[in-house]
Amino acid sequence: MKKFPIGISDFKRVINDGFYYVDKSLFIDEIIESSAASILIPRPRRFGKTLNMSMLHAFLDIKKAEENASLFEGLKIRETESWRRQGKYPVIYLSFKDIKELTYAESIQKISKLCSNFIKDHFLELIDASNTSNLDIDYFQRIYNSKGIEVDLGDFLLTTSRALEKIYQQNVVILIDEYDTCIIKSWQEGYYNEMITFMRNFLSAGFKDNDYLYKGVITGILRVAKESIFSGLNNLEVNSVLEHAYADKFGLTEGEVKQLLADTHISTSFSEVKKWYNGYTIGLHSGMYNPWSILNYANKPSQGFRPYWVNTSANELIEELLTNANADLEKKLTGLIDGQVMESEISETTIFKDLENGSEKTVLGLLLFNGY
Repeated sequence: MKKFPIGISDFKRVINDGFYYVDKSLFIDEIIESSAASILIPRPRRFGKTLNMSMLHAFLDIKKAEENASLFEGLKIRETESWRRQGKYPVIYLSFKDIKELTYAESIQKISKLCSNFIKDHFLELIDASNTSNLDIDYFQRIYNSKGIEVDLGDFLLTTSRALEKIYQQNVVILIDEYDTCIIKSWQEGYYNEMITFMRNFLSAGFKDNDYLYKGVITGILRVAKESIFSGLNNLEVNSVLEHAYADKFGLTEGEVKQLLADTHISTSFSEVKKWYNGYTIGLHSGMYNPWSILNYANKPSQGFRPYWVNTSANELIEELLTNANADLEKKLTGLIDGQVMESEISETTIFKDLENGSEKTVLGLLLFNGY
């Protein structure tokens, strides 16, 4: 029986090491066929965001095109027109999932290291290319040595995509995973204004009016308010859990869960699995399951049903909001916990000052997008 990739988000490792994989490769086709150049996809934690971004990186990356093509043997993407795009683009892939520092200076230092590691992986092609300017060479050397100042880091996506486009004569793909981790942490630790200013400059340089961009994809949990971070990104298409696009590409559908249980010869009644782990409606797809819960249950079915997902990360932000909830909001939340059904207006964007003020629409929106 195949092993389950619990805690493993590297697509290449999942395939090469023979882990059980639910085919989500049509996510690639949906991205390529989208008319949007820049796409934001917020999803709750442990919903397969990083694995999908890793798969997208492996598919599009021009550096290892031939090597990576074999990873997609037997997957649905090979039967689409998008297969001709395999291995055609230089890719900038950065994950912010570990930027959880206590101070702004420490966060910038860690982001600098993130950019430095990318340059180290591409140093020779960026430095040795005959059409790389001396100014760009100096820039990459500063980033390589982690000596770039904030202004340098703010230009990273634009400067690097321009250089890669010149080298490969092909527009660039930019993938930013878990973009909001550092923003949420900054709000908790009191340096939100500095971090939001940096991230606005960093993302705008890469995604706004970037002539070298083919596609940009950003994932996270929250849709941080446009005026806070995405100001000016008029080309940004947002696909939250309320939208139809990509609805079945993150999380597991009911059919996929049934197939997994059949493949692994788990005899538990599906109705019992559904009673424990069903509960998400994404776009038009009801009956969506959190992959973390299903994989952990399937890995050790003899241990019975357990609330795996709720313990996967700290919830200080939500705990703080619930502690400070006013009487009306507290009554509504208590009703939901007691199983009552009610209609509530929510805010689709997260404005942190509204969270501080206990705005009901913002708090309920935060709970929704966090997966509650």
